[in-house]
Amino acid sequence: MELMLLGNTWTGGLYVDKESNVFFSGTFYGTYTIPSKDLEDNKEITLKSKGTYDLIIMKFNKAGKIYYIDSIGGTNRDYARTINILSNGDYIVSGYSNGDIEILAEDTVKNERILLEGMENGSYRGFIIKYTQDNKVEWALNTDWIYYMSTMIETNNSYVFSCYHQMNGKLTIPGSLTDDKNDITLPEDTRDSLMWINKDGKIENSIKIESYSLAVRRVSICR
Repeated sequence: MELMLLGNTWTGGLYVDKESNVFFSGTFYGTYTIPSKDLEDNKEITLKSKGTYDLIIMKFNKAGKIYYIDSIGGTNRDYARTINILSNGDYIVSGYSNGDIEILAEDTVKNERILLEGMENGSYRGFIIKYTQDNKVEWALNTDWIYYMSTMIETNNSYVFSCYHQMNGKLTIPGSLTDDKNDITLPEDTRDSLMWINKDGKIENSIKIESYSLAVRRVSICR
């Protein structure tokens, strides 16, 4: 299989499922046209970014043909970082942004609009979006205290993310995002952490990883 991408598109994450389909998350800017020969249904598609940079999600069959494509973004810079396929066929995309990201009601499981609001000072912050296998958004999280997530594994009851931070001082996860409604505070000068999120999109726990463990951002977490 050969995946052809234009010069205004770059990769955030790749994942290959058991049927050799490739799930791609990336970032693009401007106008992105995919010719009919690269699409499973032979119908040309043109996407245009809403802001400077937008997320793009594509699914390729094992012949290298695209059978699903979509873009998400706001008016500023939105970057895809990872994509992971879950045991039931659903998938999770993570990334970071310095502006609002709007998910239209028609694209969600509950048919309700989701707005991931940017930080007031325009800083980058992470986000996580959980999709069903039929490409509807089940839930989404703004993670203002995280710069980006680099790896994720699925356990029986939760998803575990390795995270990187750029903020100084204590980092507080608000109770509105946790499963027990209590704030979670990480120690000062946390640069790397692990975070557990349950299947309903609520944060269960987060712990600091000491600075000598920076390699966790570049390798898979083992069970």
